[in-house]
Amino acid sequence: DGASAQYGSDAIAGVINVILEDDLGTEITAGFSQYAQGDGASREFSARTGFQLGEYGSLVLFAESANSDVTSRTRQRPDAIAFQNAHPELDVPNPVQRWGQPDLESQRAGFNLKAFASDTLELYAYGLYGHSEGVSDFNWRNPDTTAGAYRTTPIFPGWDLRDIYPVGFSPQYSNEQDDLQIVGGARGEFTPDFRWDLSASYGSNAIDYRLDNAINASLGPQSPTGFYLGQLSQTEKNANADFTYTWDVGALPTPVNVAFGAEFRQEAYEVQSGDPASYAVGPGAAAGLEANANGAPGFSATQAGRWTQQSQAAYLDVEMPVMERLSIGAAARYEHFSSFGRTLDGKLSARFEITPDVALRGTVSTGFRAPTPAQLNTTSTVQGLDTRTLQIFTSGRLSPSDPLAQQLGAKPLTPEQSRTASLGLTWRSDGGFSGSVDVYDIKLTDRFSQSASFAVPAGVANP
Repeated sequence: DGASAQYGSDAIAGVINVILEDDLGTEITAGFSQYAQGDGASREFSARTGFQLGEYGSLVLFAESANSDVTSRTRQRPDAIAFQNAHPELDVPNPVQRWGQPDLESQRAGFNLKAFASDTLELYAYGLYGHSEGVSDFNWRNPDTTAGAYRTTPIFPGWDLRDIYPVGFSPQYSNEQDDLQIVGGARGEFTPDFRWDLSASYGSNAIDYRLDNAINASLGPQSPTGFYLGQLSQTEKNANADFTYTWDVGALPTPVNVAFGAEFRQEAYEVQSGDPASYAVGPGAAAGLEANANGAPGFSATQAGRWTQQSQAAYLDVEMPVMERLSIGAAARYEHFSSFGRTLDGKLSARFEITPDVALRGTVSTGFRAPTPAQLNTTSTVQGLDTRTLQIFTSGRLSPSDPLAQQLGAKPLTPEQSRTASLGLTWRSDGGFSGSVDVYDIKLTDRFSQSASFAVPAGVANP
C-alpha cells in the first residue's frame, strides 16, 4: 500500500518492516558452492551469539564473510581471432575478454542491544557495518582498430602503446564500498495507553572507484596504467519522535488508535575527485589520442563538491472502529524540504470483516518521492579535444541547478507524485492456512529522467 502519508518520501508503494533477531544462544554456519563448469567458487561463513545482560537486557552480535571467484561464459572474439592470425608472433589470450560474474568479497558485522532502565523505560541500539570489493572486466581494446589509443604521433617520439599492451587490453573496473548504520533510542509510556519512542540514527555509504590495466593515451608516456577515479558518498542523519495513544471511546466497540510524530532528516552527498590523470586532456589529444582514462574517466575537480538537503516532517494517523466489523483509517503527513519546499500527503483506508475469518480491505492515498541531493546537484561530464578545430569540448549530463543548464531551459526538480488505489481480500482457516489477494493501481507523475541532448549555442559559456 502507499505509505507516504506515514513514512514520507520513497514510500510510494509501501515500506518493508525489518525485525532484527534477538534470540539468545550461538549459531555458526558455513557454506561452499561452485558451478558445474568448475569456476565461481563461493565461500560463506557467519556467526551469531546472543546473551543476557544480567536482569536488564540482552545483546546480540553477528559477523559474516563471503567471497566468490569469477566466472567466464565466453568464447574468443572474432576480431581477436583475426588479430591473432594477422600477428602469429604474438600470444593472444584466449579469450581476450571475460563475460561472467565478477570477483566479489564482503564482510559484515553488527549488534542489537536492548536494556531496561525501569519497568516502563527501554533503551535500544543496533548497528550494521559492511565492506565489499568487486572487480569487473571491460571490453577488449584491439591494437589494430583502437586508433584513439594505439596511434603513434611525433608529439610523443618513440612512444607506442603496443610496447605496453602488445596484444591489446581489457580495462579492469573495481570498487570498494563501506556501509554503516547506527540507531539508538529510548521508548516507554506515560500511561499504559500512551506510549512514546525517541530515536536518532546515522547512516553512511562510500564507494571508491579504480580502473586498472588501462591508459590515458593523450598523456602518452606520462600516463599511468592504473587510476583512482574518485569517490561517491552519501550520509544521512535522522531524529524521530513517535507517539501512540489508545483512546477508549465508550460509544465505539473497540478503542481508537492514534499515532503521531515528527522527524528531522539531513542528507549530504559528496563527490571526491580522482587522479588528475584520470580526467586529463593531454597534448596527444591534438593528434587524435583519446583523453581521460580509457574505459571510465575519473571525477574531475569541477565535478567534486558536497551538497546537503534538510527536511522536517509531522504526521498523524488515526484508526477508528465504526462498528464491530467495520474500521476506517486516515493519515496525513506534512513535510518541508530545504531544496524544493512543502509536501502534504494523505491516506484513507477501510476494512470490513465479512466473517471472523474473511475480510475485505481498501485504500486510496497520495505519495511522493523527493529528489536527492545527488539528483539535484550531480554533474557528470567528460572532456575531449576536437581534432579538427583543436578545441576542447565537454559532453555529458548537467545538474538542473547548473547555470548553463538553466540557460538551456532546465528547471529545478520537484518531487515525483503518486496516486494509489488498492483493494484486497484476506482470509484464514481453522487449519492455520491464510492468504490474501490484492489488486492495486499506482499512477506516477513528474518522474525523474534525463532530458534530450542539447548542443550549447556559440557564445554560451559555462560559468
